[in-house]
Amino acid sequence: MDANPQHNNPLNQKKDKIPLSQKLEEEVEKNLNNENFGVELLAQALGMSRSGLHRNLQKHTGQSISQFIREYRLKRGLEYLKNGEFTVSEVAYKVGFNSPSYFTSCFTDYFGYAPSAVKYRQENVLLDNGSSISHSKANPSKHRIRIIASSVVLISLLLISYVLWPVFNKTAVDAKESPDQGMTQNPEAYDLYLKGEHLRRIYTPSSLDESIEYFNKAIALDSSFALAYAGIAQTLISKACIFDASLHPLESFKQVRPLLEKAEDLEPGMIQVHILKGFIHVFGDWDFEKAEEEYQKAIVTNYPEALGVYIDLLNFVQKHELALEMSNRLNRNHPHYPNSRMILTLCFLGEYEKAEEFASERLKIFNNYFTLDNSGFLYLNTGQYAKAISLFQQAIDMEGIRYPRMLGWMGAAYAKLGDTEKVMALLQELKDKKDEGFSGSYAFFVAVIYASLGDTASALEWLEISYQHHDMEIPWLLTEPQFLPLHNEPAFQELVRKVGFSNPKYSS
Repeated sequence: MDANPQHNNPLNQKKDKIPLSQKLEEEVEKNLNNENFGVELLAQALGMSRSGLHRNLQKHTGQSISQFIREYRLKRGLEYLKNGEFTVSEVAYKVGFNSPSYFTSCFTDYFGYAPSAVKYRQENVLLDNGSSISHSKANPSKHRIRIIASSVVLISLLLISYVLWPVFNKTAVDAKESPDQGMTQNPEAYDLYLKGEHLRRIYTPSSLDESIEYFNKAIALDSSFALAYAGIAQTLISKACIFDASLHPLESFKQVRPLLEKAEDLEPGMIQVHILKGFIHVFGDWDFEKAEEEYQKAIVTNYPEALGVYIDLLNFVQKHELALEMSNRLNRNHPHYPNSRMILTLCFLGEYEKAEEFASERLKIFNNYFTLDNSGFLYLNTGQYAKAISLFQQAIDMEGIRYPRMLGWMGAAYAKLGDTEKVMALLQELKDKKDEGFSGSYAFFVAVIYASLGDTASALEWLEISYQHHDMEIPWLLTEPQFLPLHNEPAFQELVRKVGFSNPKYSS
C-alpha cells in the first residue's frame, strides 16, 4: 500500500498529467505584466530548481526557460496588437517588457515584422478579402469558375507536395532561417546575449558600447559561449562603420580577429564567423574572391545578415542581377528585416519604379536609419533632390548623428540643386571631421560632393586620400553613381586596380 495517501488522489494524478508547457504558460500569464518575473521566480512557482526546470524544458521543447518566457510574452503581445486597443508602448509594458524598443526588436526578430505593422497587415488582409467578396457578388459565374479552378490547383499542389515533400523538407533543413550555433546552456547568459544583440542593432555609439558590456557579462557566466564572442566582434566592426566611426577599420579588424579565432575554436563552422571573416576580406583586405568564399559558406542558411552582406558584395562587383536574386530571397524569408538591400539593388539595375514602390511600403513600416538612407539614395539618383535631403535630415534628427554618408549625399543633392552655400558648408564639415582624426569615410564623401559639382580633379584627389586612409566605403567605388563620370579617367582606373577590382570579373 502506498505510504502517501495523496499519491492515489485522482485530483493530484490529473494535475500531474498537465503538460509542463501548460504549467509554464499559466505561471507566466499570472505574472504577465511583471517585468521582474523571470527564470528564478518561475522555477520557485513550480517548486523546481532552475537547473531541473531547464533540463525538463529542453527535453520537451528544446527551449531555454528565458526563451520560453519571452516567446509567450511576444505571442500575447501580438494578440493585444491585433485587438487594436493599445499602442505598441502600452502593449510592451502589459506583456512584461521594460522597454518598448526592446519589445520591438524581439517582436521583429520573432515574427518577421515590426509591431507597428500589425494593424497595417490586418487592414491589407481585410481589404483583399473585401475586394474578393464584392467582385464575387458582381460576377457569380466567374466566382464559381474561380472556386473550381482554385480547387483543382489546390488538389494538384497537395499531390505535388506529397511526392516532393522529402525534397522540400531537406531544403528547409539545409536552409534554416537562423543558425543554432555557438549557444549556451546558461539561460542568464543567453538573456544577456539577447540584450547585447538588441543594443548592437540600434547602431548608436552609446548602444554599441552597452552591447559589448552585455556580451562580456554573458561570457563571464559562460566562457564557452561562442555567440557572445562573435557578438563583440560584430560590435567592434560596427564601431568602425558610419554608425559610430570611433575606430579606424584596420584597428577594428585587428581587435576582431582573435575574437573570431576564439569563437571558431569553440564552434567550428559558425555562420557568424564566416560572415565576419568575409566582411574583413571585403573592407580590410579588399580581397573580393576570398570574401565570396566565406559568404558562400554563410548563405547555406537564410540567416538575414549573411544574405545582406553577400548582396553588398555582389553590388560592389557589379553582379546586380544575382544581387537581386539574393535580395528577393532575403525579402521572402525576412519580409521586414530592417536592412533590406532591395531598394539599392533595384536602383543599381535601373528599376526605379519598382524601387520607389518598395521604398514607399518600407517607409510606412520602418522609419529607421536603413530605410531612410536607402530611400534617400534612390531619390537622389532619380532627380528628386528635395525629397532625398528631407529623408537624410530625418535620419540625422532621429539619431542626433551627423552621418558622413548622409552628409555626402545631401551635399550631392544640394550641388544638383545649385545651392552652393550649403554645398560648401557640408564640404567643410566633412573635411574638418577628417582632420579631427575620425574614421567614417569622410574623404570618400568629400569626393562624392566634388564629383557632383563636376570638379573631376578634386574628386580624384580626395578619392586617393580616401584610399590611403583605407575608408570603409572604398568597396563602393565602382557602384557609387556620383563617380560614373570619373570611370574613364586614367587615375580612377588605376585606383580601381589598386583596390582589387583588377580581376576581369570584378571590373567594369
